[in-house]
Amino acid sequence: MATTGLQDKGGATTVRAPRAALTMEDFEIEKVLGAGSFAQVLEAKLKRSGQNYALKIMDKRHIVKEGKAEYVLRERRVLDALKHEGLVNLCFTFQDAHSLYLGLELCPKGELFDQIQERGQLPIDDVKFYAAEVILILEFLHKKGIVHRDLKPENLLLTEEGHLKLGDFGSVKLLQEIEMVAAGNEYDPSVEPERKTSFVGTAEYAAPEVLNGGMASTAMDWWSFGCLFYQMIVSKPPFRGGSQYLTFQKIEELDYTLPGVGVMPLEAADLVKRLLVTDPKERLGSGPGGAEEIKSHPFFAGLDWSRVREMTPPEVVEITRKEDSEADDFLDIIPTQANVGHVRDVGGQRGRGATEAFLWSGEDHHEAQGESVWTGILADDESIVKEGRVKKYKGMFYKKRLLLLTDKARLLYLDPSNMQLKGEIPLDSRLQLTVKSDHSFIVRTGEKQYIMDTQGAKEAVNWVESITEMQEFINS
Repeated sequence: MATTGLQDKGGATTVRAPRAALTMEDFEIEKVLGAGSFAQVLEAKLKRSGQNYALKIMDKRHIVKEGKAEYVLRERRVLDALKHEGLVNLCFTFQDAHSLYLGLELCPKGELFDQIQERGQLPIDDVKFYAAEVILILEFLHKKGIVHRDLKPENLLLTEEGHLKLGDFGSVKLLQEIEMVAAGNEYDPSVEPERKTSFVGTAEYAAPEVLNGGMASTAMDWWSFGCLFYQMIVSKPPFRGGSQYLTFQKIEELDYTLPGVGVMPLEAADLVKRLLVTDPKERLGSGPGGAEEIKSHPFFAGLDWSRVREMTPPEVVEITRKEDSEADDFLDIIPTQANVGHVRDVGGQRGRGATEAFLWSGEDHHEAQGESVWTGILADDESIVKEGRVKKYKGMFYKKRLLLLTDKARLLYLDPSNMQLKGEIPLDSRLQLTVKSDHSFIVRTGEKQYIMDTQGAKEAVNWVESITEMQEFINS
């Protein structure tokens, strides 16, 4: 891309985002934006230009081990083929022996999810603005024959000015070949074969046909949009059960509640009802008119669709993150040339980052370091009832933690690399626990929601039962 000043190292002219001759030595790390199951995302400054990017770093071994190579390649090719003001731009790519790197446009104001969490129910005018921007984004993708399949507030990012951009294209479904997309061809459903879908994305936003192995179509995104639209107004998704299974059951039975007109105006309620339709062929937006069916709905009456991106966005609330101090923890575990010479020696394992050496060495940190490690964490008469290593997800990112349940009814999580206490989850009446799968469970407090991945079969059930027993005991 001309804006980066970078050239494709292979001399290719058919890609927008050059495969650049870069290493991590070419960047200054500003901060960690988050981490996913096989990727870290850093805010990084390219030294030669002074430009900041969201640098997505993906572990090659994990990609191969988990069979994610197809998804990673598809994301790169789709992002390279598309150019739209409502999509996060792919600016460059590079790789080394350990990792693949995507240099993405930085959206400094965070996720729409955080705005909903911080503000609760959004004002209707703000909902109308954000909904309009999302509709225009989906309209563009659908005309290209692309179904996003993971539309949710965590994947909608805010620019400096407060406009929305859609990211995370690892789950997209192509209804026409990528070469047709790159050539600028619009999708013609009459000449493309129907394609079955499989379950990807996020349970609370998944359309019924996704759960039932139905045919892939743009209607799947309009269902997710309906869930997002509802969430912006009500502050929570329409379908949320006590487990993933119960959430699916609610979706299949269309079991949700519309609030009163004091919260959701009649026009908004009507739009929700016409989007959350079980039969995808009857869903608003799935007909010959596509997005125009939604744009002409009375909820958007008076909106000049040609000027949406020119309008002044809603004010973005600054998000104060209590765990920002944890950001530097990630820098020690990124296996790049930039930090190979600066790792610490843990248990004689020279050449590996401290966090990685501890996490995968198989030893218990407190046993190796002595019982004094608990000083300042546990009381003298306090014992551990249950402990285990987890991946603690917030949105699409996770951090590796040691989870402890004590006989003093405390649920603590620590950074296992240095045994520093990072937080405590109160076991009060606001705490809600949901088994998501045999190895993961959801923790909801009055303000936050986390997913804990135990990385062990049946461990999620064991954790939920243990915490629930302790919670019932102290609240009885």
